[in-house]
Amino acid sequence: MGRLRRNLIASMVIATGSSPIANAENCAPGIEMEVAVDYATDLFPSVCQAHDLDGDGHIDIVSSNRDSATVRVFWNNGAGEFPTSLSLPTGPSPRGVAIADLDGDLIPDLAIANTEVGVSTVSVILNNGDRTFALFYSVTSGLRPRLIEAGDINNDGKMDLVTADRDGNSMSVMMNMGSGAFESPATYPAGSVTGSVSLGYFNDDTWLDVVVGNRFDYEIEVFMNNGDGSFGAGVTYPAPEFPRDHTVADFDEDGDQDIAVAFGLTTEATETHITKIYSNNGDGTFSVTATMASGVLPHSITHGDLNCDGHIDLVVGSIGLIRIQSVLLGDGTGSFAEAVDFPVGGSGTYNAVADLDGDGLLDIINAGQSTNMISVLINATPLCEVPADVSNDCAVGAADIAALIGAWGPCAAAPAECRADLDGDGVVGSIDLAQLVGQWGLGCE
Repeated sequence: MGRLRRNLIASMVIATGSSPIANAENCAPGIEMEVAVDYATDLFPSVCQAHDLDGDGHIDIVSSNRDSATVRVFWNNGAGEFPTSLSLPTGPSPRGVAIADLDGDLIPDLAIANTEVGVSTVSVILNNGDRTFALFYSVTSGLRPRLIEAGDINNDGKMDLVTADRDGNSMSVMMNMGSGAFESPATYPAGSVTGSVSLGYFNDDTWLDVVVGNRFDYEIEVFMNNGDGSFGAGVTYPAPEFPRDHTVADFDEDGDQDIAVAFGLTTEATETHITKIYSNNGDGTFSVTATMASGVLPHSITHGDLNCDGHIDLVVGSIGLIRIQSVLLGDGTGSFAEAVDFPVGGSGTYNAVADLDGDGLLDIINAGQSTNMISVLINATPLCEVPADVSNDCAVGAADIAALIGAWGPCAAAPAECRADLDGDGVVGSIDLAQLVGQWGLGCE
């Protein structure tokens, strides 16, 4: 698989695999969010992730709750609302959460890093797919794993686990043996207080590489896959201060995956609260190409196309008393606009993005450790109306042809909801197809 192809796939499956990037470059400018809605969770929510866990087509939310030793699953009712939830026990001091099919049954499961001092375990919770789960069991990891990612490290078709080991000063890989069983960890030395981990394809091969943040060394460290699921020594890149979190995507649209890093020290008096872009030079080495102000005490960072313009944006969560999620809109060159801040109910330990209400726009989820709440920000960015944009992706093209053909015949929905009925006669047919072809290529003004 070519590098550009991989990046397109990685960009289209953002956090949950739920929301494609629009293919237009002239959609409505700016970004708008509804007022945050808070949902009570257990004690000290630390990390939130999003995925459709019950197969109903709606994206659910998982929060890890450090002081309760639980994760809580919030079930989406289809409107981006979460009236019901389920608390599940984990190992001690759960923090990082990865969602992936760990036992090969095509149902997404949960893996949770346990950050208790002296503990070297990951909790695995297998999903039955019907809103019930098996009891957790423990997998051995590096010492005091903090964050966790899931990916096929050795290209055998099974999802492996990778942890950033806070007290082990290491990165660990647990290979999946199938049916949810994992090998003992292969542990690779990293810098001091390894606190964050992301996966990406950093050179022109088909093997996942790893980046970690070494907090007390003020650096990020990149581990390149040897082509067999093992890794050589890491290569470090200096950071201006505490690397809190990072996310991987092709921010400058050159076909190579880059790294965005959120930095923040432990006092709000610090003048520098920034995000930096480490751009891929095309060979798996990196250079800093952009620095942006982002929030107060940035602590988490994720990415997605939030304003439907075809370019990757950044979302940065702040952990201080100023409780905000900051959106930095990208322009496709690796540069970003000034941050737009949105209040949330609690200081943001970690965040996630996903299309929660099914409108094609990515929404924001915040884990508010200071209030024992998660906050949901529904994206309210106005999209331009192109009549023939049946697929609601901001441009008239092949996706609209497919959507129109799929709706061919009498409208099953009320006329106002039958987007493919362009002439309003209650039937999707040849006249509608002709109108669509006549608007081919149009996007937002």
